[in-house]
Amino acid sequence: MSVSSDSDRAQLRSKPKRRAWRWVLAIACLTLLTYLSITFARLALARSQGEAAAARNDWKEAARSASTLLAIRPGDPFGSNLAVRALTHLNRAAEAETHRSSASPLDRQDLHLLANELLKARHEDEAASVYEEISKRWPDDLTSLRRLGALEMTKNRWDRAEAIAKRLIETPGGEVVGRTLAGSIYYNLGRKGIVAMLGMSVAEYDRVFQLDPDLTSMPLPRKLFWSQYAYGLIREGRSVDARRYLERVVVDDGEDATLLSLLGQALDALGEVEKAETAWNRAKRVDPKAAEPWLFLGRLALKQRRYQVAVELLARASELTPQSVEPLYSLAQAYQNLGKTAEAERIRARIATIKASTP
Repeated sequence: MSVSSDSDRAQLRSKPKRRAWRWVLAIACLTLLTYLSITFARLALARSQGEAAAARNDWKEAARSASTLLAIRPGDPFGSNLAVRALTHLNRAAEAETHRSSASPLDRQDLHLLANELLKARHEDEAASVYEEISKRWPDDLTSLRRLGALEMTKNRWDRAEAIAKRLIETPGGEVVGRTLAGSIYYNLGRKGIVAMLGMSVAEYDRVFQLDPDLTSMPLPRKLFWSQYAYGLIREGRSVDARRYLERVVVDDGEDATLLSLLGQALDALGEVEKAETAWNRAKRVDPKAAEPWLFLGRLALKQRRYQVAVELLARASELTPQSVEPLYSLAQAYQNLGKTAEAERIRARIATIKASTP
């Protein structure tokens, strides 16, 4: 009997405690619900304000709304999306890029704008990442592929650039752009010493010219296209073609020192020495600071045994390109032929110093 009484008394004492805990739990739940309701209301308000600000292109207000959303809920997809768009329009592309990974999918226009702003701010790797996203989501986007390929070239990532060129060639409407990119890749590799690549460059540029004879779709600056194409043609023994194209280009597009220098090389290769000399002199007049005309005129004078004239021309070429050994080799030879052995040795010492300092 006493045991039962003790149990009853214990139960009576525990009832107030249970009631107290229930009240505590109820108050906690009510507090949580109130907090959540207020939080959701703040999120909804900030989202609504952000959408309205973006719709009227008020990007400062949109950025403030995005900041509020992300303060309440870090990594919020809508808030991150809004932050990317607003910060991009406010020329804060690098900051915008930090939110892209957590943002809800941005549309193509917003991504292109972000990539463009990143390029302007010289954040090439980040811009490349954006272009990669565009090209994955919209495989037929020629602009993103073209710019991504160009960025890979600037980083000397030739294999990746070549892969993008091939994708462009296979994309409807992208063959001219893709073959131009491939031609430029092979040209640069050819100039770096992989001589066989120059023939591949010429083959790509031949196709570009067939597809787009007016070069209206070809993405390179016209001068750059013609200088790379003509250089390859001359090196591949097609100086007749180089001459025909360059003579027309310097008339249609205006005189240019680089193109006139190449025209002189084509003419020289064809044995038309006087015309070559005329072209190089024209180039020298167009741009007196261009080194190539001085170099080629100096080599011509050396070949013609006009050694003192060669020295003057080659010395000027060397002044214009002080880290180049090309004019120095010929200059040393000119001094040697003049009997000025000490001067020739001084030039050879300069060549050795330049070569030793070149990576």
